Amino acid sequence: MTDRYPSNDNGHGIRTANIIDGLVQVGSVHVCLIDSSVDGVHPPSHPRFTSTVIRAHEWPRWIKPAWALSRRPAGLRYRHVRALREQVIALNASQAPWDLIWCSRARVHTLTQSLIYGPRIVDFDDLNDRLLRSVMRDRRDRFGRLRAGPRNVIDGLGARAWRLFQQRIATEAERVVVCSAQDRDYLAVSNATVVPNGYPLPRSSSAVSAELVNPRTRPGGPPSLLFVGALTYEPNRLAVKWIIDEVLPRIRPQVPDISFIVVGNHEGVSFPGMHASGVSYQGRVDDVAPYYKQATVAVTPIHSGGGTRLKVIEAFAHRVPLVSTSFGFEGLDVRPGRDLLVADDPAMFASSCVAVIKDDDYRRRLVESAFERYHARLTASATSDAVRKLAADILTMDHQLSRV
Repeated sequence: MTDRYPSNDNGHGIRTANIIDGLVQVGSVHVCLIDSSVDGVHPPSHPRFTSTVIRAHEWPRWIKPAWALSRRPAGLRYRHVRALREQVIALNASQAPWDLIWCSRARVHTLTQSLIYGPRIVDFDDLNDRLLRSVMRDRRDRFGRLRAGPRNVIDGLGARAWRLFQQRIATEAERVVVCSAQDRDYLAVSNATVVPNGYPLPRSSSAVSAELVNPRTRPGGPPSLLFVGALTYEPNRLAVKWIIDEVLPRIRPQVPDISFIVVGNHEGVSFPGMHASGVSYQGRVDDVAPYYKQATVAVTPIHSGGGTRLKVIEAFAHRVPLVSTSFGFEGLDVRPGRDLLVADDPAMFASSCVAVIKDDDYRRRLVESAFERYHARLTASATSDAVRKLAADILTMDHQLSRV
């Protein structure tokens, strides 16, 4: 059960696809999509699994801060929940008993817990309390903390609610799943299992092309920084603003023709300096490969968020050198200084980008090392293999218990 159909256009969709790939190696799979998108999803039939779409509706944004005073976290509930539950009950009645239920997120588990029975795994791809606390630290603006104060109060209450709720879910599920050992240690429950994030091999990565070596001779114009991520997600928005305000002004004296390209949904997003000179926004795209092909340096200037950043693995897979903050690659099995450059100070971040732009040999070494790491440890099969093993273990254990 998921609230995101498997796809390759964002991190949650990629993780969902990798999880399903692992489950179909264990048995037949039925995907139930709780779809609350505005236009609705109409997935085509799939040869590897069957599917059902249940339409759901979100609450308006203005009502969500009121949930800070309740015991349940914001963003957990759907509207018209009675009708939604009736659809879930009808689905359950039309199918044979489930041997295993995988819930992609906490809200999916909460909706279906008392309606669909069987051994249950709940995927915490983000630990929401950790995410909220990191965003509270990350909020910066020229008016200081005073302007962010009301949001931080609401999010502080939300973080506490999420912490308690996640621990409660762990007592209700057979297993809970997280993205990294750091998240497992932070959650501190005995039945947490790590299922790492992985990225599918791009078709364009079968060989290193000459245009990835010398950025100044590639078609497409001047050297560029590339950031991939939806700006509707606050950690990404704060990261892009940090690049524009703090990093680009330090790069331009050495690389005057530098450009900054942002790929991802930015509908309704606005912040001071957003449309600075040399910055362009491509919006949501179906295929990120052309943008990586033209990029000189990929950047992950993330200071907040949850789970692990698939954009790091994505840059490795597309053979583009990466500069990241320490938080940006947290929880990933990568080698700083060898697979990517790491800098948390704006001046150091800028100098790292300049070093990659100007030194072709340095660029080549980073690209080759990062792709080697990706191919060995960070592919989509790393996720699906972990899912397959976990699902098989739980089904075996449940079968043994049923025979006792």
